[in-house]
Amino acid sequence: MKKIIAASLISACVVALLGGGAGYFALKTGKLQGLIAAAGSSSPAPVTVNPANLSYITMPETIVTLSDQRGAHHYVLIEVALAVADKDKQSVVRADESLYQSIIVSALSQKSFDDIQYMKVPDIRDLLAKALKKELENRHTAIPFCDVLVTKAVFQ
Repeated sequence: MKKIIAASLISACVVALLGGGAGYFALKTGKLQGLIAAAGSSSPAPVTVNPANLSYITMPETIVTLSDQRGAHHYVLIEVALAVADKDKQSVVRADESLYQSIIVSALSQKSFDDIQYMKVPDIRDLLAKALKKELENRHTAIPFCDVLVTKAVFQ
């Protein structure tokens, strides 16, 4: 009888440790946060944008120095255009160009040259769009643009 109780206690501890470890891993890698956010809030209906009303505001070229695995320095030149659906928000986008460039530099500088060099342009676009939207949300600032376009990408 004592062996059964001891085995039950040991197996319960192992299950608790494995579950706790899996939960910790999911939280640290960010996989669980998306599920919590999706379960906790209902997503708003998607906003339809008339393409005829879109205007594109090109940000100045951004140059970032990145290191590769060997420690050699490389340059990445990125030019981004932001699609704005509302004419009133064009001035907001132009006024905040420095903020957007800072976010782009920060997002790119967190990667190595080897990572960026082999990314496809749509993947770079997604990386920059997520970084811009996340940072603006963290600042509790309305997002004045509806899309991000990569108009130029040079890796050297």
